[in-house]
Amino acid sequence: MLKNNDKDGLNRYFHQKSLDKAKISIIEPYKNRMRYVRGGVAHLGKHDRYLIYKKDGKYHVGVVYSGDDIKDDKSAVIDILKKGEKHIDHQKSNNGFEYVMTLYKNDLILYTKGEREYIRYIDSIDIANVSFDVSHPLINDNKNRKIALHVCNSIERLDIDILGNVYRNGKNFTKEAAQIIQNEINNKDK
Repeated sequence: MLKNNDKDGLNRYFHQKSLDKAKISIIEPYKNRMRYVRGGVAHLGKHDRYLIYKKDGKYHVGVVYSGDDIKDDKSAVIDILKKGEKHIDHQKSNNGFEYVMTLYKNDLILYTKGEREYIRYIDSIDIANVSFDVSHPLINDNKNRKIALHVCNSIERLDIDILGNVYRNGKNFTKEAAQIIQNEINNKDK
């Protein structure tokens, strides 16, 4: 039985012996990739969500990490990612960028590149190249698909209900989405 005053009680309870003590410095790893959150330390490696902005007709992305204390996405002041730019040189989102939307992992998006429309799921973001890793909604071929937002003409998030129906701006978009995917599959060989 564990006692409140037993310093090594958990080790003995679970491992049947005392374990060597290790000193862990919370101050040292803080640097630039750690944040204090609710009395603990959170590593910034996990992306919570992606804020999409528009400036001069081009889309830009800002990443919200788990440790960031952001309550309102529209008024958040975060770093805007730019390919080849160091972390300390990023522009802030309040520097003329217009908030467009918030995207999360596994969101279904519709984007246009040139004259063609594509529908993809967001898997993650490649911060070094400022591009989204995306997957095709029907074809699971493990291809390394990426989209860079700055080359997209438009981008919008699609909603899916529990039955699999796709909605665009609150209106049923299932047939149109299926047609876009079918056109892409048909034009793949051309």
